[in-house]
Amino acid sequence: MSQIHYRVAADFSIKESDGNIENLSVGKIYYNLSKDILVYSMYFPEKLDWVINDTSFFVFRDEKIENRYTVPKINTENILHLSLTSHLNDFGLSNTNLYNLVKTTYESSLIISTYEPKTDKLKKTLGKVIISLKEGNFNGIVFFNSEEKIVKKLMVQDSQIINGIFMPSKILEIIYSNNNETYKVTSFSNFRLNEKENEKYYNYNLLNFNK
Repeated sequence: MSQIHYRVAADFSIKESDGNIENLSVGKIYYNLSKDILVYSMYFPEKLDWVINDTSFFVFRDEKIENRYTVPKINTENILHLSLTSHLNDFGLSNTNLYNLVKTTYESSLIISTYEPKTDKLKKTLGKVIISLKEGNFNGIVFFNSEEKIVKKLMVQDSQIINGIFMPSKILEIIYSNNNETYKVTSFSNFRLNEKENEKYYNYNLLNFNK
């Protein structure tokens, strides 16, 4: 019987650039699948914890809440979640009930799948999605808008196999908006699965704030 993986942690760095401004964030990330808690515990450029749970995004400083925002349910779209749940190869699209797989082609070492919105109503707001696999693993994804223009690309530049799980360890994301391109490179190292330490992060105390 295969082991169930419900926790993952790693060291991370995120470099962002729009051609003018560059930002760097460094810290540790913790994800508890069973509690739906994702924590970015940053120590650069400042010591902060970003905590995402359900539709809430919390900012903690020195264990005191600084801000809270309402966001879409984004944890299920996170790379770590998709890896743990073995849904990375279709980027979780099969779970959304929004897209149909319409075409699969083979180009060199890549398997390329095209997904389109299921209904004409959805096609008014969503565009197609193209996913590539390399050697059976997720390689990249391209999102289009309803006008067939690319809005985002995400590409795996490096990866590791941890306890049989494919874990992207370097990801390039390009966002296209208003004729500008924003680049983000996320790097992970020192992956840990199902660790027993760091309970503070995996069970972040949100009891008094999650209302």
